[in-house]
Parts: sequence; structure tokens; C-alpha cells
Amino acid sequence: MPGLPARTAARGGDLTAAVVARRAAEAPFYGELPRRTLDGEVTRSITAVHELPLRALRQDGVMAPAT
Repeated sequence: MPGLPARTAARGGDLTAAVVARRAAEAPFYGELPRRTLDGEVTRSITAVHELPLRALRQDGVMAPAT
């Protein structure tokens, strides 16, 4: 899996944008937020969540189940 983190990270912006758009379309709370909040704080939060498994893969090379 050596190239997986790099390939996934390269598409991270697309994935984040898709998640933000879907949340805004399907969840009333998100749909009522101002665009700048969706583009700012919400996007940064989703990006951070997506980065967690990528960081683990880059550091350890393997994601082991929690024990």
C-alpha cells in the first residue's frame, strides 16, 4: 500500500468538497449555515478528520485495529 496515502491525499479536496455539499443538501442544520462557515470551519474540520487515517498510514505504514 505504499502509494495509497499519496493517492488519497491528492483527492482529499474533492472528497471534502463532496462531503460538505452533501451535508448542506441533506442535513437541515448544515444547509442553514452561511457559505463562509461551510467553506471555512466545516471544511477545515472535515479535512482534519480525513487526515487522521492518512497520517497513521504515512507514519506506521499500517493501520491496525484498536485494541
